Amino acid sequence: MENKLYKVVFPFFIYAAISFFLAMGLLVLHSEVFLGFYIQPNIIAITHIVVLAWATMIILGCCYQLIPFMNHVDIYSYKIAYYSFVLLAFGIPMLIYAFFTLNFDYSAIVGGVCIVSSVGLVLVNLYKTLRVSNIMNINSIYILISIFLLFITVCIGLLMIVNFNYSFLSVHSLHYLSLHVHVGIAGWFLILIIGVSSRLFPMFLVSTYLNDSLLKTILVTIHIGLFNYLLWHMDIIPTYFYWFSIAAFGSSICMYIYFCVQVYRNRFHKNNNTLLDLSGVSLIFLGVSVFITCLVTYFLDSYINLQLIKLFGIAIFLGWIAALILQMTFKILPYIVWTMKYSKHRNAIPYSPLLLYDKRVLTVMGYVYVTGIFSLIPGIIINESILLKCGSFLLLVTALLYNYNVFKILFYKPKISIHETD
Repeated sequence: MENKLYKVVFPFFIYAAISFFLAMGLLVLHSEVFLGFYIQPNIIAITHIVVLAWATMIILGCCYQLIPFMNHVDIYSYKIAYYSFVLLAFGIPMLIYAFFTLNFDYSAIVGGVCIVSSVGLVLVNLYKTLRVSNIMNINSIYILISIFLLFITVCIGLLMIVNFNYSFLSVHSLHYLSLHVHVGIAGWFLILIIGVSSRLFPMFLVSTYLNDSLLKTILVTIHIGLFNYLLWHMDIIPTYFYWFSIAAFGSSICMYIYFCVQVYRNRFHKNNNTLLDLSGVSLIFLGVSVFITCLVTYFLDSYINLQLIKLFGIAIFLGWIAALILQMTFKILPYIVWTMKYSKHRNAIPYSPLLLYDKRVLTVMGYVYVTGIFSLIPGIIINESILLKCGSFLLLVTALLYNYNVFKILFYKPKISIHETD
C-alpha cells in the first residue's frame, strides 16, 4: 500500500515544484504588466499557473496522503488517483496557453474539461475512501467540502470559457469572474487550508489544544458568507449586503487565527522554527487580504480600486497561500518520503525525515521569499517597475531554492548500515 501511495503522490509534487519555478520565471519576464489593468492575458495566465499547477496540484497530492493517514484506511482507487493527475497535468498547459494567447478555441475547452474531470475524480475517490473508513472527523469534512467547492469553481471556469466562444449565456463571461474567484478563494482554499492546518499544526507542534466545536462554527460561518455572496451576485439582495459576506469571512478568519494562536500557546516544542515563522507570515497576509477586501468594496468605483485588486491578488496567492505551501511542503513531503522509503530500515541514514532536506537552504529560502514579497507589494502600490522586477526576481530565487530541496527530498539516496539486520 505504501509504495503504491508514494507512486501516486510523487508526480503531484514534481509537477507542482516545476510549475512554481515556471510561474516565477514568467513573473520576472512580465513583471511590468502589474503597472496596468489587472485583467490581462499574462496576469491571468501566471495566476492560474500558481493556483492550478502549483497550489492545487500540491494540495491534491497532499490530500491523497492525508485522508488515508487521518482515517487509517487505504485510498479507494489508485488508478483513479493516477488518472486524476494525468488529466490535470494534461489540461493545465492547454488552459494556460489559451490565457496567454486569448484564444479560447476547442483546445481551451478540452483543457477545461480535463481539469473538471480530474477534480471530479479526486472528489469521488476521496468520498469513496471516507465511505469505506466509516470515519468522518471534522478535518475530513473540511477537505471533502473544499474539493467539492473546487469542483464548482472549475465548472464555473469551464462555463466561462465555453461562453466566450458560443455566447449562450445572457451576460458576458466576465460577469461570472467574481463568482469564480469568491468560490475558489473563500470556498476551496480557505476551507481546505483551515481543515488541513487545524490537524497538522497541533501535530507538528505537539500541542494539546483541540477544538472541534470552534472548527464547526468556522465552517458554518464561511458557508453563511458564501451563501450571502451568492444571493448578492444574483441581485436577490441589495448591494450593501455584500458587507455581511465580508463580516462572515472576516469572523471565520479571526476564529481561525484564534485557533492557531491557542495551538501555538499550548505547544510542547518551544524552540523557534523558521518554517513556523512562515505560517505567521501567511496568517498576516490572510488578515491583510480581508482588510484589502473592505477597501475594494469601499472604493468600488475609484481608480484606487484597480491598485487594490492587484494588491489583493498578490496578498492572497503569493502571500497567504504561497507562504503556507512553502512551509507545509517541508513538513509533509519529508514525512511521506521517509515513511515510504526509509522507515523500515532501522539503521538507515537519514534516521529522521528532517534530514532529507538542507535546512540552510530552507532558511535562506524563507528570508529571500519574505524580502521578495515585501518588495513586490510596494512596487504595485506606487507603480515602480524596479521594485516589481526586484521582487519578482527574488521570488524566482525562492522558487529555485524550493525546487532544490523538493528534488533533494524526492531523490535522496539513503545510506544503509552494513550491520543492519533483517
